[in-house]
Amino acid sequence: MKKIIALILALSSLITLCACGGGEENKKKTDPNNDFGSEISLLGEDGKSRFTILVNTKEDKNVKNVAVLLGNELRKNVGGIYRVLNASNVKEDKNAYEFLLGSTGRAESIALAEGIEEKEYRVKVMGNKVVVVGGSDAALSRGIGELISAIDYEKKSIPKSLNISKTFGGGESLLVGMANQTTNCIEVYDISSGNMNLTSLVWSNKTTCGAISGFKFRNHPTYGEVIIVVGGVNAEMVSYETKEVLWRTTNSSENSHSIELLPNGVIATGGTVGHDIHFYNLNAVDPTKVILEVPFQDAHGLLWDPKYEVLWAVGTNQLTAFEVTLNADGSVTAVKNEELSYVTPESGLHDLQPYYGNDDWLIISTSTHVYVYDKVNKTVKEAYEGVAGATTDHVKGVGRFLNGDQIYMFYDGGNDNGQGGGWNTTYLTYIPNGAKIIGTVPSNMGRFYKCRVWYSNYQ
Repeated sequence: MKKIIALILALSSLITLCACGGGEENKKKTDPNNDFGSEISLLGEDGKSRFTILVNTKEDKNVKNVAVLLGNELRKNVGGIYRVLNASNVKEDKNAYEFLLGSTGRAESIALAEGIEEKEYRVKVMGNKVVVVGGSDAALSRGIGELISAIDYEKKSIPKSLNISKTFGGGESLLVGMANQTTNCIEVYDISSGNMNLTSLVWSNKTTCGAISGFKFRNHPTYGEVIIVVGGVNAEMVSYETKEVLWRTTNSSENSHSIELLPNGVIATGGTVGHDIHFYNLNAVDPTKVILEVPFQDAHGLLWDPKYEVLWAVGTNQLTAFEVTLNADGSVTAVKNEELSYVTPESGLHDLQPYYGNDDWLIISTSTHVYVYDKVNKTVKEAYEGVAGATTDHVKGVGRFLNGDQIYMFYDGGNDNGQGGGWNTTYLTYIPNGAKIIGTVPSNMGRFYKCRVWYSNYQ
């Protein structure tokens, strides 16, 4: 009898051990948290994607577009299909592999977003969930960009240790000037907040130029910081501090699109209907009088270059350098520098801006591209190469901060509030330095045409 009892106990122990062993093996097979090593693979053993992308389009207006960009990047560089779904339509599954982007309502998103500030974004791997949250749409977009940069495309995996918490704009002010064609105001916003609204508005002034087509922030040797503006056949210079109109003319080049203040006190305006560049001497008896007209087809952009001491102008497919001289008698001469001038690969040149950080480069937008132009080698390259979602069609304004962040704006196809069609927008596109994805800075303040990085330096 004792032998029988001992045998039963032995068998029971064996069954228990087998059960425990089987349960552990089963756990390894079914528990998606049980990835070996320090990485989470993006693909399953069948080569298909393990992840779904969940968003909340009701709370996060722009997140779906950015989520689609994330899915496209993964599909191109990793493989697999990554569906973008509204979190509210997906049953919660603790064992599912998911990218949780923004206010998904999931416990992981709520926990990571606790105490987050408006300019802040956070990216973290939490078990089998990869979670990104932001205090604003722009911050969330930047966080998704950080996630894309953190993916190991060679291993097709994400580090389990991924845990990022940063401030949009690095905590510094990112001042951008905008031409609001709804209100006819020049407005300056700190876009580090992630929005262009009343809380981020730094400075505003209504101009007398009508629909604003061009403007710049400059330093005048007598008046200090000034804003120069053109619209229609009107041009003016306004004190940034007092908003006093310091100079104004109604004889600007027809449909003026650009204006520049040269260090010698000459102002130049360029027009797309007049097809010329007008020059004015601010020290003349009548500073509103045009003292020189230079023919220039479809004059869209002007920029003074202190390094090469030329005035750059763009129109059709011409990037032309003019040597401008203020003569002793108050007259002005402008001579084309053939050596510096360049014919671009395509027509439709539009905006012309400095590439802050490299005074041998310029940024030029055309009807279909945005280029960086190398003055030394006389070559162009794509400005946003490798940046997912960057739109280069109909870009009306461009800019680059000294820290490498970039901005641009393009016609968004919306209502133009009676100011004409096909050129203005309600938001700004923002590309942080080194990012592979765009973010947007929305506004409820009006419709904009032209944006400017708010530096007074020429280069």
